[in-house]
Amino acid sequence: MSCKSRLESVSNLWLTLSLGLCLVLSSAASGNADEDKPAPKVTTGDLNKALEPPPAGASSTAPVTGEPEVDVPTGEWTIKFIDKNPSPKPSLLPKDAGLQVLHDFRFTGARLDNEHLLGNFSSESEWYVQRGYLLPVDKKDSALRIATVEDFELEGIWNAEGRGGWFLMFGYHDGHGYVLENTQFISKESGSPWHLAELRGGQGIKESFFEVVDEHLFEWKEDQPVRLAIRNKELSLKVGKSQLLKDVPLPNYGVGDVIVGTFKGRYDPKPLKIKSLRIRAVK
Repeated sequence: MSCKSRLESVSNLWLTLSLGLCLVLSSAASGNADEDKPAPKVTTGDLNKALEPPPAGASSTAPVTGEPEVDVPTGEWTIKFIDKNPSPKPSLLPKDAGLQVLHDFRFTGARLDNEHLLGNFSSESEWYVQRGYLLPVDKKDSALRIATVEDFELEGIWNAEGRGGWFLMFGYHDGHGYVLENTQFISKESGSPWHLAELRGGQGIKESFFEVVDEHLFEWKEDQPVRLAIRNKELSLKVGKSQLLKDVPLPNYGVGDVIVGTFKGRYDPKPLKIKSLRIRAVK
């Protein structure tokens, strides 16, 4: 082999090794890029900016379709939220909390003809922790997935005082489930009615919509113990000492997501505050 040929072979080998080394270094750098990014500092002034939802076109965090699997144990309480070190500074919801903030979660309420009630819902808001409470960012629709379960008991200390709308959804899977909504009106005559409706294909069924709490003048005051239970396709709800619902039938109920949310209708969303939350599956 001539000297010229040998030089060309050495040159090509060196070029190949150099390119391979560049590719390895580039891959390592891109893999560590996210780890090198500092965590955002959250203060009162930049809370909304720090908690902005993903930009349009980003992947949705709505409940995943497919066969639902129960993700809480039977009999044992699973603590989903309690802040042991309350701080006046707002902070992001811990990633290990077992709660999922739902962005771009959409469905339609059963009464589009009434602007005070659930209409075209589209979750945009984040949730954060401040002064020992779990809170949604104000002014926008919000949704938080608590668990996937069938029969269950849910307990906690919640504060749903003030004007606005909020809801609890259960048995939600692939557009089907039940939603219990509550709106506090300005006038005492209108009170704070609770309505229940079934969803199919992400759409509330108008014929299934009805007021389920006779005491529509019930007014939430400050922090209250909450106990929600579903057993054998029957719903019960107790707030403080008031048994608001007792064995309300849910004929088409099945395993699915339990979701809490706030919605903007005629008024801004309910300024819901959750101080503690635990859940367990029951037989």
